[in-house]
Amino acid sequence: MLRDGVYVLHYASEAYAARGVFVARKSAFFGVGQTGAIYEGSYWLDKKSDRMLVDGCVRFRPGTPLIMGGTAGDDGLIVPFKGSSKDGAPYEAYVFVMYDKPVDCSLEYMGPIPG
Repeated sequence: MLRDGVYVLHYASEAYAARGVFVARKSAFFGVGQTGAIYEGSYWLDKKSDRMLVDGCVRFRPGTPLIMGGTAGDDGLIVPFKGSSKDGAPYEAYVFVMYDKPVDCSLEYMGPIPG
């Protein structure tokens, strides 16, 4: 079960693999990837399927190399994504599809939000 706290985000697709930092709190998340991409969205437990569902978007700055290949254009790029995961605490593993290409993603719980 995804819980409030700080996570290390690992993700990979056909172009490269990278890491980031991810914070989850009260069914919302925010993260920053290794290339400066910004991730945000929400998550909830689907009681019918017993899966954690995620709905969000990632914002890429202009010229950012994209994990699924290519680069963000002169205006940057916003890519919506959805995913789901079975409970695997302290690890959550997801596969997202962005532009018809799979992106493997995992979250490793590091601890509670400081402060």
